[in-house]
Amino acid sequence: MDAERLKRVPIFSSIEDGILNDLAGIVEEKSYEAGGTVFQEGDAGDAMYVILEGAVKIVKVIDPVKGLSKDLAILSAGDFFGEMSLIDKSPRSASVVAVGAAKLGRVSGQGFSDLLQKSAITAANLLFGIIQTVSGRLRQTNTELVTLYETGKTVGEAEQLQDIVDVVFKRLLLTAGASRGMFVLRNELAGGFEVRASEGFPAGSDALARTVGDHGLIGRVLKDGAAVLISDIDADERFAKDDREGYESASMMLVPLCAEERVLGVLVYGHTDKSRFSPNHLNLCLGVAAQTAQAILNARHREEEAARTKLHRHYIKF
Repeated sequence: MDAERLKRVPIFSSIEDGILNDLAGIVEEKSYEAGGTVFQEGDAGDAMYVILEGAVKIVKVIDPVKGLSKDLAILSAGDFFGEMSLIDKSPRSASVVAVGAAKLGRVSGQGFSDLLQKSAITAANLLFGIIQTVSGRLRQTNTELVTLYETGKTVGEAEQLQDIVDVVFKRLLLTAGASRGMFVLRNELAGGFEVRASEGFPAGSDALARTVGDHGLIGRVLKDGAAVLISDIDADERFAKDDREGYESASMMLVPLCAEERVLGVLVYGHTDKSRFSPNHLNLCLGVAAQTAQAILNARHREEEAARTKLHRHYIKF
């Protein structure tokens, strides 16, 4: 592979040109179409990969009998994966699938061993870069695990609907590093939608009032039931300026709350900076939203049951 192209990958960017030429000699370029499998869970670990173009998703089987799996992460150009195969050659712990057309650089375990014998400095630079990135991933994973655990605990224990709304909304706001957001929920009794929690908007903002009218980006998510990730709203051709209602930010995440084939509401998070949210932030929000939507239904069922009990209660006067 061309050393100059390899230098544009962050993990290799600080390696000196002479050493980088040695490394480029063991990197094999591989191309994948959308949906193409790079490797499957359980395969022998024989190489690591760097993403030159496109993106891939990490998929873990959670129920082999039912054929259920979960997307753990989405990695884009500049990221790498499969790095542990250079160390322990253990079977793959998850599958990797191309999200769209992707080009990857493959570093085989044997090639790395040969490089270690030829240039220990080059191998050490590569390993140091891997360690730095993996450390960052572990910190992010720890944060996400805490969020998922605390959210699950909250939605399992909370009795009141608003308690669920407040805790989930604030925790995701903090974890995603959003500067503003809102929790839009369908009002089953009155019809339409209402903002049950918000942050970063002026009190009484007209923009918030307009969201309950089922318009703009929120209206699109409510209709389609599909999550939206926006890196730069001004450059995103999917959304015309006519779609805007005043609550939009440079970067945004809009995540539907779906349960029993219904869209109950939308989680909206934004930031004034572009490219603030990654696909992994969106993936985390989707996981939390699934928990929350079911908890909302359960809370509403309890409220309805309590109302029916009160309505049919008979008082006896002595």
